[in-house]
Amino acid sequence: PHAMFLFLNYTRQSREFSSLLSALPVAGVDGTLKSRMSNSYAHGRLRAKTGTLNGVYNLSGYVPNGAGLVPFVILTQTTTAYK
Repeated sequence: PHAMFLFLNYTRQSREFSSLLSALPVAGVDGTLKSRMSNSYAHGRLRAKTGTLNGVYNLSGYVPNGAGLVPFVILTQTTTAYK
């Protein structure tokens, strides 16, 4: 998570940032986030990429904080089966 956060933070300062940002789905609006976060503050604001595999759910992207966009990374384990 730390490496991804550093990457997202670094990318905010690149010339290509606007292209990256426009390629990310918007919460409650389009892409893989179209049916997610519709009834929340994130709706129409949060831009992120999902990543789903068996047993995990990931979300990384940017959310506005009033002064700009802040990167975030969420990596979760979604199964209760441990071996």
